[in-house]
Amino acid sequence: MAFRANVEGIPKAPFTSYGYGVYSISDLNGIVVDSQYSDAHDETGETLIPPSLSDFANTFVEDLRSVLDIDLDVSIADAAALDSIFLTVNESVEYLDASGARTAEGYTLTISPSGIVISGASPLGVWWGTRTLLQLAILSEGSIPVGQTKDAPGWGIRGMMLDVARHYYPPEFLVELCSYMSFFKQNTFHLHLSDNLYNNVNIYSRERSLELYARFRLWSDSEDVAGLNNHKNESYTREQFEEIQSSCAARGVTIIPEIEAPGHALAIVQWKPELGLSDDLSLLNISHPDTIPTMKSIWSTFLGWFHSKTVHIGADEYTADVGDYNRFVNAMAAHIRSASGKATRIWGTFPPRPEYGDENINSADVSVQHWAFFEDNPYHDYIRNGYAVLNSDDTFYTVNKWSGSYPQKVPIARTWNGDPATGGGIWHPHVFDTKDPANNPERSEPLVLGAVTPLWNDYGANASTYSEAYYVWREGIPALADKQWGGDLSEPAFFAALEKLHPLIPGQNLERAVESKGPVIFNYTGTTGVVDQSGNGYDATTSCPLTTESTWAIGPGCSFATPLRSKGRNYTLSLRLLVEDVFEDSATIIRGADSALMLTPNVTLFAAGTHFRLNATVPAGTWVDLRVVGRGDRTFASVRTTSLDAVLPGVGGSADAGEEVEEEFLARLGVNGEFFVWTPVAIEAPITELGGEGAGWTGQLASLGLTSEGGKSTRMGSPKHLLKLPNGKPLYQHQADILRTVLPGSKVYISLAQESPLDETLRSARRYSDDNSASCGFGNGELEVIFDPKVNSSAESKGPAEGLLSAYNTCPDATWLVVACDYPYVTSATLEHLVASYNSPVICFRNSEGFCEPLLGIWSPAALKRLAGNVARGKSGPAATVRELNGTMLSVPEGCEAWLVDVNRQADWEAALEKLATSV
Repeated sequence: MAFRANVEGIPKAPFTSYGYGVYSISDLNGIVVDSQYSDAHDETGETLIPPSLSDFANTFVEDLRSVLDIDLDVSIADAAALDSIFLTVNESVEYLDASGARTAEGYTLTISPSGIVISGASPLGVWWGTRTLLQLAILSEGSIPVGQTKDAPGWGIRGMMLDVARHYYPPEFLVELCSYMSFFKQNTFHLHLSDNLYNNVNIYSRERSLELYARFRLWSDSEDVAGLNNHKNESYTREQFEEIQSSCAARGVTIIPEIEAPGHALAIVQWKPELGLSDDLSLLNISHPDTIPTMKSIWSTFLGWFHSKTVHIGADEYTADVGDYNRFVNAMAAHIRSASGKATRIWGTFPPRPEYGDENINSADVSVQHWAFFEDNPYHDYIRNGYAVLNSDDTFYTVNKWSGSYPQKVPIARTWNGDPATGGGIWHPHVFDTKDPANNPERSEPLVLGAVTPLWNDYGANASTYSEAYYVWREGIPALADKQWGGDLSEPAFFAALEKLHPLIPGQNLERAVESKGPVIFNYTGTTGVVDQSGNGYDATTSCPLTTESTWAIGPGCSFATPLRSKGRNYTLSLRLLVEDVFEDSATIIRGADSALMLTPNVTLFAAGTHFRLNATVPAGTWVDLRVVGRGDRTFASVRTTSLDAVLPGVGGSADAGEEVEEEFLARLGVNGEFFVWTPVAIEAPITELGGEGAGWTGQLASLGLTSEGGKSTRMGSPKHLLKLPNGKPLYQHQADILRTVLPGSKVYISLAQESPLDETLRSARRYSDDNSASCGFGNGELEVIFDPKVNSSAESKGPAEGLLSAYNTCPDATWLVVACDYPYVTSATLEHLVASYNSPVICFRNSEGFCEPLLGIWSPAALKRLAGNVARGKSGPAATVRELNGTMLSVPEGCEAWLVDVNRQADWEAALEKLATSV
């Protein structure tokens, strides 16, 4: 008996279960590559360096080792062996894309009681089959149902575009992004290699335009381009670009390079000013006799670097003469075809018109990447005139950190409601217009090449860190990948699968995660030496001597090093140190792979080529507790004077109340020369080395610690629960009143940290709680205070779980309606919506990123019991517990998005006060 089902991986794959048994991955003995095809390559795709079947097998075996902890050998034979994964090519099987054309990316995955066979239309198809197998193994916890998947993509180009021109990214970061994309079967990574900040001709002088940030990211020593790029330290040499392309190709991803002209060409005009249009130097003057020869020379220099069958010449947002523009595009396309045999792609800018006659762009050599309907109509202007079109419609555009018009994360909800032909159904790459179906071709239209979603760095290099680009795409890549492939994974199924798959994606650590048995990742003190006290075994090494006071004497002549490189979001880095002398302009306290903590002389984090400075300084000759805290997408630091013999706070713990003031690191964005915007910035913790050559300071280190939690917030200037609303009522009282309205006759509890300040109402409630042992059940709406357990060096903070567990310990048989103190827009309608929708064991609101807000929800005893168990095992995130329990994640009604807005900064609170005051 067989029945159809689906592999709820990403992308979703059709699956036929044979209805009996499972195959255990642990039974595998090896990987066998079919000898007939071991050296076969896919010649039909975009890459000119396709891996062989054996190459893919060797990458796959590394993934099995890192993801599933299975150590297998790869062998070559003419048949499968018992309990093996057999990789082969079967060209006789027809795999069809959405247009009905054959695709070499299809595969068949067969799970039998004796082993696994992946048969592909090509080695690339086999590779995609290995991605499905990995996901199956993760989702089934190693016991895969016996059955078969036959799968193929609907479209041949599936991927993302990154603006590396206005923000440099290291080669290894790009390679990690390819690994992330490949896991979800995306095959195209478009790199935008040259551009400039917006040249605001209304206010910029010629001199300012010629100094404006503009970059060409490829570095060549050729005399033909000498002076084009003067920033070698933030460029890609040929060897580096070769490594990027080959590493990405090893995982089935092709790099598509773009050199932008004749618009966005200020990097070229700054090199040769005579080539710029006089009224806008960012545009090339195509009529100048040297313009096209110069561009041909640039392309001739770099064409040999590129291992793709198509290259991108940009040709975006050119506002000068259309005849010159079309002549430029055709000349460049002809040159590129003649010099390299490659095809050309452009951004949709000037659609073909009958009056242009032979001056229209040559559709045989040039494909169009549509991006905005104010530039063109991709279906009516291009496809109906015989042009192949790639869908990059700005439906899914993102601009890093800030924009007046585009979001900062991929709006993934549109992948589930973006097809207007079905009344807001599943989006796929043939859907250019999410509102008017008349502007979209049929799904089977062969001139639709696929879809690539861009991320633009419109406001330059100092707006963000490297990893913030990944977080723009974190959920976007898998959500888009499912639909680009042709899948129709539902929203709940998507998030359920992503939660299980995400921690195990091979070939990358974009989140800079660090394994740890508990919240404390490492802890070193002078009295205990370099042996890590956390239990994780991250012992340090040092060449620095111990002083008579059991501190390490740090300086340029010695170093103190951990075995770790960097820690991503949500951490507290704590140092007790004494800075005796700073003898460089920029002293580096501690450095890591992604950042450095510096004194310039202000406390500074250096990351992604930018100094992010605070007002705070570290006084010389005084012991201080210096903390750097990462909380989500924000980063903070504090400096507190202390003494060497003062009791050390718990690693990551807060300082004594009233003595510590946090400051937030912010990015300062210049917007088109008109105004500035300050935005939060997420900076990784530098955790590799103190001291050493170039440190620029001398002093002593008494302790160094790192936790995986963001500590307690002090950045509001006042504890959040005591913030005053426009009517003078503290925020906690406002929320208590709402709780009493929604659940009349119930007790209201407020959970506070031990050291939390109290107003008179809370002091009275505390006295009541002290005098009356907590009793569960109905009351008269009275307020009781329950305190979180005292946090010390041996009992680290459990973060958001702390208050939930305090409630659970107080009344373990109660079902709790929970409201965090930092939601100022919560109303009785908010909580009534929760209560009316409640399904045991737990319910919470889903935020705009698709994740649970666990502190605005309802928790049953069973859910809290699971949370307590998870915390005991070192898993302290309530949101993860909600997902484990398949809890209900409730969408916010349209128009009520403010319910989920929390206040994390003084600016947030001031904005809330203004809105609340006007709403009264």
